Order: sequence, then structure tokens, then C-alpha cells
Amino acid sequence: MKRFVSLFIAVVLLNGCSDDDTAGRVPRITGKWKLVQYVSYNTAENTPDTTAYPEDNVIYDFRIDKVLSVNKDNAGYHKGEYSYKLESGHLSGSPSEKAPEEYVMTIENTKWAFDRFSDTIRLSQAYVDGGVLFLVEHN
Repeated sequence: MKRFVSLFIAVVLLNGCSDDDTAGRVPRITGKWKLVQYVSYNTAENTPDTTAYPEDNVIYDFRIDKVLSVNKDNAGYHKGEYSYKLESGHLSGSPSEKAPEEYVMTIENTKWAFDRFSDTIRLSQAYVDGGVLFLVEHN
């Protein structure tokens, strides 16, 4: 009987664990992030144009109340506050059935493809020939 109960508990626990448990989890972004680079694409010359922000201390503060506060004008946003949300979804308004979901950051009404790599965030509008913001975690 003890074996049966142990086996039953093991089966219940294993069935409770699935790959779906991690689906839909949104990465943590709250806190201050320093803009380090903005890349846009010169379509006429087919070359990237890069603007570096090494000493400018442009800070994007993603607050827990879903407000983004930007402390200085920059290539991405002017100084000010903006509503934001990060969710799993599609950049396109009418995706194909097979289109995989990805993380989408919406700032005001502007959608950005979102990626996080350790202490770096990439916000990209390259899908519509727009720019790419690179931010690093700010202490």
C-alpha cells in the first residue's frame, strides 16, 4: 500500500510539471536601465547608423506601476513619463497561425520586440525598419 501511495504521489507531482509552466512568464524589467546604444538602419545606403551613449547617463526607469520614466531626451524617447506593458504576443496585428509568440513591449502605443540577455535589454523596431535600443541594468 505504501508503494501505491508513493507511486500515486509521484505521478501527480510529475503531471503537475510541464513545459507550459514556463510559458507566459514575463521577464523582470522593473528598475533602472541605462541606454548605451541606439542603432537605426540607413536604407538608402543599406548600412547601420549607431549612436552611442557612453557618458550621457540616459536612464529608462521601468516602475512597478507600469510607468516608464526617461530622464533625458534621446533617440528613443524624449524626457518624460510613458505607460508601458510587457507581455507575450505578436508584433503583427494579424499573425499567421504558425507565428510563434514573442515578448512585446508596448510603450504608449508603440510596439517593440523585447529580448533580455542577462543584464541587457534590447528593444527593437527593426521589424518595421525602425531602430534598436540597447539598455544595461543600472545600479
